[in-house]
Amino acid sequence: MTDTSLMTIPHFVRELDSLRAALGYDRIHLLGHSWGTILAFEYYRAHPEHVVSLTLGSAALDIPTWERNARRLVGTLSDSAQSAIRVRAAEQKFDAPDHQRAGAGGVPTIRRFASLTPGATAEVIPGAAHVTTWDNPEVMVRVVRRFLRKVDAGGGRASN
Repeated sequence: MTDTSLMTIPHFVRELDSLRAALGYDRIHLLGHSWGTILAFEYYRAHPEHVVSLTLGSAALDIPTWERNARRLVGTLSDSAQSAIRVRAAEQKFDAPDHQRAGAGGVPTIRRFASLTPGATAEVIPGAAHVTTWDNPEVMVRVVRRFLRKVDAGGGRASN
């Protein structure tokens, strides 16, 4: 049996802060992906003095809204894509190629959060679904580097 008592956001925030301190950094750029965006955001809330910028990839910022948008978007897909999503979800095989090709994202939610955050930008990585670093790594890296350079050049505290 797995001990889940340490599987809490406050624990992971403490772990991330311990890593930052052990590496000897006072301020860091944070990049979180999917669930990691929740951790990055909660780390920022707990330790804003240590965060230069946040980059949130395939962000999971508002799960209920994301689920509503995903259900709505799935309804606009082809019958075969909807079937693949339904079958793979029942099998819990979310990494199956047909499920990945058919997947829907949360772009409207991301754009709304970006519009509420001073200095934030929202980017859509072409040809990529949820795992942007696998689906289109060249563009993902280029977008993140451009953002970090902007922040480091004096763009101030920002989010991407």
